[in-house]
Amino acid sequence: MNQTSVDDFTGTILSAWYAAASQWSPPGDDVGPCVGCARSPLADVLDIRDYPHDIIHSLAMPLVAAVGHVGISLAEEHVAPDSPTARQLVAASLVGRSEEIVDVLENCVRYRIDRYVTFELERTLLEFG
Repeated sequence: MNQTSVDDFTGTILSAWYAAASQWSPPGDDVGPCVGCARSPLADVLDIRDYPHDIIHSLAMPLVAAVGHVGISLAEEHVAPDSPTARQLVAASLVGRSEEIVDVLENCVRYRIDRYVTFELERTLLEFG
């Protein structure tokens, strides 16, 4: 499996996630990253603690699965031991798309969080005003 194939594979995962992120709504899950997310290739590319866990988890876990699938493919192809690992290939693919990922997180997720916080503050001020 070459980098272009991995890029196509992660591109499919990202496209599905972009659609899901566009539908995400706050408040989200703010428990912090789980072990799976912290060990995912996504954590190599951006600070996953900056965003709600649920939206990060919904991307990190398919990427972890992608590492497994790429690893199987590499093993079936009997790739040389000094070749990049499955995780390195997936992470490299994400690096090339990191601006897109951050753009979605900032414009879909962060924007909605900011609106939600403003609404909740205004509601609280009116209620206890």
